[in-house]
Amino acid sequence: MKILRSLPGIIQIEEICRNPDNLKRDEVRNENFEKINRVSAKFFGIIAYDTYGHWPEDGEPDRESSRFQEAEQHYEVCDWEYLGDAITVWNMLGWDLANTKGEELFCAPYFNRQIIAVEKQLVKGAKFHPLGNGIRPDFLKSDKEKRLEAYLLEDKLEKEAKNFRRTYGLQ
Repeated sequence: MKILRSLPGIIQIEEICRNPDNLKRDEVRNENFEKINRVSAKFFGIIAYDTYGHWPEDGEPDRESSRFQEAEQHYEVCDWEYLGDAITVWNMLGWDLANTKGEELFCAPYFNRQIIAVEKQLVKGAKFHPLGNGIRPDFLKSDKEKRLEAYLLEDKLEKEAKNFRRTYGLQ
């Protein structure tokens, strides 16, 4: 049985999720979701967003379409209100998402789609990494490194555009 609360970083995420304001207030919301995504990527190789691959990029899917319904049926347990049934399903998948009192972790909903994707092999790149070494390359960089990389890319593109205009007499 894989125990979610035993994974490094989960207790810190649990503390964040215990207070709903930490995921609602603008000044801390993005930072906290970034922490959740980092932990998710480390242990599952994906984040929750990756499990919505069947959604169109331009907005909401057609919820009546068979493609949407077929893809989402795998994640139905994520919406179950009665915890007893959900715990049974999680146990059948080989996971314990409860705290030491047997209650569902506050942070469990932020990892349940990834767990299903891993266990049912639904998403490319989804794999359980018990040592936390499954992090995606886009989560390895700090914000400062990301900004520097974006600046360098912008500078490179500007130089290439200038060179192109000069070569083809478009100045």
